[in-house]
Amino acid sequence: MRWRRRGTASRPRQDPQLLPDLVLLDVMMPRLDGIETVKRLKADASLPFIPVVLVTAKADAKDVIEGLESGGDDYLTKPVDHAALSRECGRCCASRHCTTPCSSRRPSSPRGTGP
Repeated sequence: MRWRRRGTASRPRQDPQLLPDLVLLDVMMPRLDGIETVKRLKADASLPFIPVVLVTAKADAKDVIEGLESGGDDYLTKPVDHAALSRECGRCCASRHCTTPCSSRRPSSPRGTGP
């Protein structure tokens, strides 16, 4: 997915060979927050299968509920435990939200440097 600027928010322009395996998204961002971003990603008919993990310092129960109800597949609070982040990324990538295995959606990396 490539990003381009249009107005006050970035919008994705899709390249089918470059779809991400997972979106790791901060909730508190300038202009367009993570909650609105995940809603837009999940509303796009070609993207709803891509898992989204929300990461934020907002730890109140109402914030967690809002993040998950907006379409987030998981919600981690900062400071993020690296083991928890790794586990959730792996779980999301292997979850029912993926229509194909993550490795088969990603083109081969040049010189064998990628996963």
